[in-house]
Amino acid sequence: EYMTGGSMFHFKTHLKWRSIKIIGLFAAALTIPIAFNSCEGFKASPADGLDKRSLSAPIQNLEAFALSQNEIKLTYTLSEVGDFSFTILRDDQYIDSTMNTTFYDEGLEAGTTYIYKVYPTDIKTGEEFSAATITVSTLEGPLPPSSNNTLSDKYSRDNDMKTDPSVVMVSGFESSDISQEGWSQSSYGKGSTQHLRNSSFAYEGSGYLEGKISDLTSGSGTARLRYWLDSPKDQLYVRFYVYLPTNTVGPHHWVGFRANSSKTGVWQGQAGYRPPGDTAFAGRLDLNHDLELFTYTYWHEMRCHETLGEGNCYGNIFPNKIRPKLNHDKWECVEFMMKANSPGLNDGEQAFWLNNKLGYHYKTNSPLVGKWLHTKFIEPGYEDSWGTYATYNRTEMSFPGYNFRTNNSVKLNLFDLEYYMQANTLKSEIKTHKLYYDNVVIATERIGCR
Repeated sequence: EYMTGGSMFHFKTHLKWRSIKIIGLFAAALTIPIAFNSCEGFKASPADGLDKRSLSAPIQNLEAFALSQNEIKLTYTLSEVGDFSFTILRDDQYIDSTMNTTFYDEGLEAGTTYIYKVYPTDIKTGEEFSAATITVSTLEGPLPPSSNNTLSDKYSRDNDMKTDPSVVMVSGFESSDISQEGWSQSSYGKGSTQHLRNSSFAYEGSGYLEGKISDLTSGSGTARLRYWLDSPKDQLYVRFYVYLPTNTVGPHHWVGFRANSSKTGVWQGQAGYRPPGDTAFAGRLDLNHDLELFTYTYWHEMRCHETLGEGNCYGNIFPNKIRPKLNHDKWECVEFMMKANSPGLNDGEQAFWLNNKLGYHYKTNSPLVGKWLHTKFIEPGYEDSWGTYATYNRTEMSFPGYNFRTNNSVKLNLFDLEYYMQANTLKSEIKTHKLYYDNVVIATERIGCR
């Protein structure tokens, strides 16, 4: 028996899980997975009964990551080949169904523990499997504290940092001419930057910078300011605040440092080629389409695709499995560090932070376990549309570190505040995109967020 106005079904049978299709007067069809039990009634909803599936789950490596106070990321891989859909429950309440093996749950409470269950269904056979379960908590409180030894811990305002010997530049875009703050314009194609003022919008003060790519139906565009250092450094940090309006997608390339053996006005490397170790190297902090952070690096020992070779070496990507993610419609604090190696050693480093939380620190033996896959160094849990970490037959190793340069004369001397997009890699129907920057600081030690 059943109630037509609700979802309560009662059956007396010894059959197992099946799906039934209910067709109403208006030709609407609904397929509901239900359990037939010998003596119990139950509510036919994803939150109840799904737990009673008995087939072994093909899910392995279910992992959960707290990306912020309000967002959890789930990733999972399959132990068998096939086409599956996934039903996601949070605290036994249905929240979504997807065919992706990555899921973002937003709008959560800070400092709260949640239990997630992921139920796979074989699309071809309709077989439904038991859940993989994981417990995770969102981040606590407001902005997490820094390590109590950053410049932001020492100074209450960015302008107060200017006298610190570790500080290279401070720019809040408050000058009437931002070239007075050390910037040079380097936009081209369909990209542009604009110095704007609005004290109710700027992160601090009234000035801020807009980077904009317009009408990207073809070609490319770079919205970019450059800062050249008069005194090149072996190690640099940059910290800035960024705001991404709704519908803005991740760029083809973003911000980063470049190193040269001399100041020529251009980077001495070349796209598609390994730069000579005695001439140049470069490192970027990039965003993918989903606004997840990762690093992208050029140096003389970078890996090329096994089948393409020189002339097709377009940098190495480090897509650590825990990818911090930027949000739309809010100012967020980002910091990036690059350290040159001692010639002959692999002691170069890269690291990044989002809102004072370390995203990753790439150096010798960090990550401890991984594999080189073409131009990427991947970690356990990685997967893409072609395979997973387990299925890629590559040598497993600890990350060897970076041998960025072969000569001490190659030093970090350029920072690009950039937003670069290409029409052929733009995954959006919207063709005009923009973002905003404020409160940029470059220094030789951790800067931190306020």
